[in-house]
Amino acid sequence: MALLLFISTLSLAACGLGLWRQRQERRALRAPLLRTGALAARAADDDRSALATEGRVLPSTTPCLAPASGVPCLAWELSIERLSETTRQTRDGTVTVKHRQTLRTLRGGAVVHLDDGSGAVLVDFTDGGQFDQMKDSYRKQLNGHAGSARLIFGNYVFEVPLLDHDGARTPGFVAVERTVPAEGTLFVVGQLQGGRVVKPAWKPLLASTRGREGLRRAMHRRRRLGLLGGGALAASALLLMAVTPDAPRSAPPPRHAPARDVPVSAAPEAGQPQRGVSARSSNERSW
Repeated sequence: MALLLFISTLSLAACGLGLWRQRQERRALRAPLLRTGALAARAADDDRSALATEGRVLPSTTPCLAPASGVPCLAWELSIERLSETTRQTRDGTVTVKHRQTLRTLRGGAVVHLDDGSGAVLVDFTDGGQFDQMKDSYRKQLNGHAGSARLIFGNYVFEVPLLDHDGARTPGFVAVERTVPAEGTLFVVGQLQGGRVVKPAWKPLLASTRGREGLRRAMHRRRRLGLLGGGALAASALLLMAVTPDAPRSAPPPRHAPARDVPVSAAPEAGQPQRGVSARSSNERSW
């Protein structure tokens, strides 16, 4: 029963995620596609509605460097995770359960120019963004540093916070850095503010190296996979419900006849025979 409930919850979560992505994708792809020169001409405007543009990333004189690897990039994301282990006793003996806890996630990026030939417009990735292609640029695991106050991952120094152990051991920490190269053609969806394209209020700044049609196909594929996964989990839950036998019902406890109060006969008075006992002596006989 617990497994059935778990599978049903996963199926509902997968379907909900697919529907949420569909709503966000439709809102992003409905944004009007404007030329970069037209956006640059509206530098004094603040348009809160969603808009899209596409152009070539121009080289920057002050490139953005990823914090751990130092690689020049358009945007970066760094995640620090804690590895922990707990042990518990089972029927088969001692079992070690491993966990991963995200301690910190940092995002950043550069302010770059996009140009489709009609004029360059600024796009601000300092708050990060949602990219369809990010590649690992740094990955390192440090073991045996459970009592350290700071950890060094490449060029980045991580101050370890106070950890809540809860009986768990900390064998190490892991840092994963992902970046987007500052080159090629980029399609972005955001809003115009202060003469630059920035993160909209309703979602992260959306960026794709595949162009508008490539992004549409990728979103459609992810949405379809999410809905198919939710449908498969729901079908598995129904199949498990059909093949699981019902638990046998226990027989009701036997009913006992109610106890009756039996009157206790009063003790005979002194000198009187008991009921059922002859008053004659045992030595007397009837002739």
